[in-house]
Amino acid sequence: MALALVALGGCTKDHGSEADFCREVKRIPTLDAVVTGFVDTEPSALDARLDDASKAYATLEDAAPDDVRDSVSDMTALVDAVLAAVRAHPDDPEAAARDLRAAVKDHPNAARSSLAVASYASEHCGVELNPKVVDTTSTTAVSGGSSPDPSSTGTTAAG
Repeated sequence: MALALVALGGCTKDHGSEADFCREVKRIPTLDAVVTGFVDTEPSALDARLDDASKAYATLEDAAPDDVRDSVSDMTALVDAVLAAVRAHPDDPEAAARDLRAAVKDHPNAARSSLAVASYASEHCGVELNPKVVDTTSTTAVSGGSSPDPSSTGTTAAG
C-alpha cells in the first residue's frame, strides 16, 4: 500500500519554477489593456481578448513556483472575476463596475497578493508589474505652463 501511495505521489503535477514564472510574467497583459474600452469593442474581439487574458493568467499560475504560488492564485482569482464581470456586462460599464466592486470585496487578499507577485517579478525576473507613480503635485514652474491641478492625487491605478 505504501508503495502505491509513493507511486501516486510521483504522478502529481510539479509546481512551476522561477524560470517558467519569469517567462510567463513577461507575457501577461495588464488588466487595463484587456478591459479598457470594452464597451466600444466588437463582441468577438472582446471575447478573444478576455479568453487570451484568462489563458495567460492561468498559465502564469501554473508556472508559479511554490514560494509565490498562493499569491499568484489569489491574484488570478480576482483577475478571473474581473474578466467575468466584463464578459457579463459588455455593454453596461455601470453593471460591470458594480460586479468589479463586489469581486474586490470577495477577494480580500488579492491586493496584498498582487503586491507580492509584483515584488517577486521585480526581484526575480526584473519585470515591473506596477507602474511607478509620478508625483504630479510638484511646484516646478515651466515657462508657458500652468500649475498642477490641486485636486490631482498624482496616483494611477495599477494594471
